[in-house]
Amino acid sequence: MTITVLDSYTEMRATLNSPLAERPELLRRMLEPTAGMFRYFPGKPDRNSLAKFPNGSAAPSPLAGTPG
Repeated sequence: MTITVLDSYTEMRATLNSPLAERPELLRRMLEPTAGMFRYFPGKPDRNSLAKFPNGSAAPSPLAGTPG
């Protein structure tokens, strides 16, 4: 088993301080190192969608431009 720790603080802060239109691409770049870490999903998971619902919650995300 491999345990990977990603320090995403700086990139997440920059993403949240960016205009809404730029956030999806910034998030995509931030999540790129997680490629291959979600092998339990069939096919190729959309990491942006996964990040919008942390811990399985259906709460709106600030990345989507809504209070959350």
